[in-house]
Amino acid sequence: MPDGLVGVDQAGVIGSVNHQTELMFGYVRDDLVGMSVEAVVPESLRLVHKVHRQGFNPAARTRRNGTVFSVECSLSGMDTADGTVMIVAARDMTRHRREEADRYRMDLMAGVVEYADDATLTSWNAAAEKTVGYSSQEIIGR
Repeated sequence: MPDGLVGVDQAGVIGSVNHQTELMFGYVRDDLVGMSVEAVVPESLRLVHKVHRQGFNPAARTRRNGTVFSVECSLSGMDTADGTVMIVAARDMTRHRREEADRYRMDLMAGVVEYADDATLTSWNAAAEKTVGYSSQEIIGR
């Protein structure tokens, strides 16, 4: 399963996780089970997350080492003898967002080339480097 799966009870306590969740957040299962789900949410978002726990909130999450990363979450409820348990399917979106940014830069560059006719780039400023992702050394002369 490529997604992290987290079972959370009505009080927001993690009851179960799969191996992908351990890899994604940098915790071992025994550390996660029994922990408040808000512990893996950045501190600045914890109160909001607690209020919106039963709805979809694509907020960033925090790995054990403090790194904030983007997670897409899907929620579904499951009735158990102990009450409703929320099952969270969490997908790390870091790679997807990086690929999206790369595609954007390539499309932007293709547009520059398409409308430049047979021009050769002779200068490239810091704003162009930041926007497109290529340094002046990589692009000048193309």
